[in-house]
Amino acid sequence: MKIKLKIDMIGFIMFVMCVLIMGLNSFNLDYPNYVWSYHTSVVDDMEYFYEYLEEIGQFFELNYVQFKFFLSLMGLLLMRMIVKKYTNKTWLFYTLYFLYPFFLDIIENKNFIGTILLTYAISFLSKKEKKNRIIYCFFIILAAGFHNMFILFLPAVFINKINKNKCIRYILKFMVIISIILVFVPGITINIINMLLGSFSSGRTDYFNKVSTNLGFFVMISEQVMAFATSYFEVKTIKKINIRSSINRRRVNLINLVYFFNIYAFVFCPLYRLNGQFMRIMQSMFPIMHISFISTLIVSKNIVCREKTYFKYIYLFYVVFMFLCQIIISHYDDIFITTFTNNWLII
Repeated sequence: MKIKLKIDMIGFIMFVMCVLIMGLNSFNLDYPNYVWSYHTSVVDDMEYFYEYLEEIGQFFELNYVQFKFFLSLMGLLLMRMIVKKYTNKTWLFYTLYFLYPFFLDIIENKNFIGTILLTYAISFLSKKEKKNRIIYCFFIILAAGFHNMFILFLPAVFINKINKNKCIRYILKFMVIISIILVFVPGITINIINMLLGSFSSGRTDYFNKVSTNLGFFVMISEQVMAFATSYFEVKTIKKINIRSSINRRRVNLINLVYFFNIYAFVFCPLYRLNGQFMRIMQSMFPIMHISFISTLIVSKNIVCREKTYFKYIYLFYVVFMFLCQIIISHYDDIFITTFTNNWLII
């Protein structure tokens, strides 16, 4: 009992550390843009909900520092609620989250809130009732109001019916095959993207009118493949287990759901070919993948099999790879170091 309390306390301390590091951050790559946006209430097309939050902050006469802290606290509290729904190993979740994508969430307010809402939305799809699909749609639309990229997850609303509906399974396979083909003909993808953005976000059509990734594309595809491989071996592992408790059934439903979401994510491969900004699609999946990984460890704690070994080492390598590639190698000075040197606690 004492050991459990100590472990719970470690998880809570890590949560508080995340709140303080994120909420009291005093400068980062996007800090000037967000300060300007807060004082002018000007945001990108369709991202109205973030603008509404800014107006609420101004109504209560909060400065940007207070607004950022409140945003971070509310977002991390909601994330903590979702994590505790599946596991008490919050310390492990925060360890993985701290490696990736915590440092990027610090600088990307809108994407951070959208990620939390996506994670919350996916957790509802683990139950197959119609009302849960409606709730999923609501939270995805809400997330798109913070960052319009999240509207791409709306078609995934029927994924939780894929095991019982062959039509949905064939549609998903068809979408993945077409997307892989489009990777090799980026010109078609550019026309489709510009047509959609021209309808919904006129200010961004020039941003995606050419291929702007080279080696970065192969890094993003590697990330996608590792995410799928982890989920594949997680599902293979839980199939060897006789699930009895209701909490473990909830975990297994989530594990299966994350597996199909990682298949669905292959639909976005043509976007990775166009612009590195679409890496945020996979970035936003990490919190729910962390929960799925921990859930699989808990459900399979009493078995030994090759698949269990595979998913553990692939996923740990995957998270460390992302930390090294996206944080240390790419942004050591302007993200990693500035996170610890620009905080109101030490100013």
